[in-house]
Order: sequence, then structure tokens, then C-alpha cells
Amino acid sequence: MVQLGVTGQEVACEVVVHSAQRSYKILGAPSPRPTAPHLCSGQEVATELHPPGRGAQTLAGFLVVLFFNIFFYIALILLLLYLIFLLFSLLLLPYLLLASFLFLLYLFFSFFFFIYLPFSVFFLHLHNFFLSSFSIFLSFFTVFLLILSTHFLPSVLSFQNLVSVLFLFHYSLYFFILLLVILFFFSLFIIHVLFFLS
Repeated sequence: MVQLGVTGQEVACEVVVHSAQRSYKILGAPSPRPTAPHLCSGQEVATELHPPGRGAQTLAGFLVVLFFNIFFYIALILLLLYLIFLLFSLLLLPYLLLASFLFLLYLFFSFFFFIYLPFSVFFLHLHNFFLSSFSIFLSFFTVFLLILSTHFLPSVLSFQNLVSVLFLFHYSLYFFILLLVILFFFSLFIIHVLFFLS
């Protein structure tokens, strides 16, 4: 039998450390130092992965990621609800007003994606590929909607033309669906380029 010179216990330790290093990479924190093959006890591995002073930095990185993920999913849910009520607005006016209210909430939460976009480079990982690409897509989508809503803002200030402007705004949103799809694939292309350059 050929002697490989590596025990199963050492291989298990390396697997644990490598898995933890990937977790640090996902959280955007600096990766731990390389681990020697002789580190086999749980205490030694824990000391290697959490040297003095690293705990606070890791916790801060985790809180930043958690904060932006919460706003990401809130904005995503609001966007889905907005599109659902937008379909019902073709039949009844109250659904149109409710969709407009959801749209304002979506703009509030998606504003944080202007801060989130620079942090998306930390998510260039296979486990978070969808999160990065869709966050960039939401950023483009938010910029587009802000420009469109600013264009109709003087008419909205007139309460008499509020209903007609809302209908015009939502129907114009249907017209620009193709543009949004193009922006989505363009953001995927940017993600691919950044992923292979990193």
C-alpha cells in the first residue's frame, strides 16, 4: 500500500479551515492566514481562524452584509407587489393608487442600493452571484424610475391631473420593459467581467 504521508485527521482539518476561509470571503472580510497541516485540534483551528482583533472586524462586516441584504429583499418584495397591483390597476383605479404607494415605498428602500452598489463587489462569489447581478439591476432600474418620475413631477403637483399622469406613468413603464431587460443583461455582463478579473 502506498503511504501518502497525510492522515485523515489532517485532511479534515484542512477542509474545515478552507470552508471557513470561503465564509470570510463571502462576508467581505479579510481571509484568515494560511493554516499549517499540523493544526488538528479544534482549539488550534479556532485560534488560527479568529486571531486577536479579528472578531470585531468580522462582526462589523457581517452586520453590514446583513443590513444591505435586508433592504435588498424588502425592495424586491415591494417591487413584486408593485407589479402585481399594477396588473390589477388595469381594471380598478384603487389598485392603481395602491400600486403608486408601493412604488414610493420601493423608491425609499431602493435608495440604499446607491450605497449597496459599491459593496456588491464583495459578493462576486458563486454562492452570491444572483444577489450581486440583481442588486446592480435594481440600481439601474431605480435610476431609470427616478428619471421618469422626475419628468412627470410638475404634472403630479397638479391634483386635477393626478389620475391621468398615473395612468400615463404606468403605461409608459410597460413601454420601457425592453429597456429594463437590456439593462439587466448588461449588468450580468459587468458581473461576469468583474468576476473573472478579480
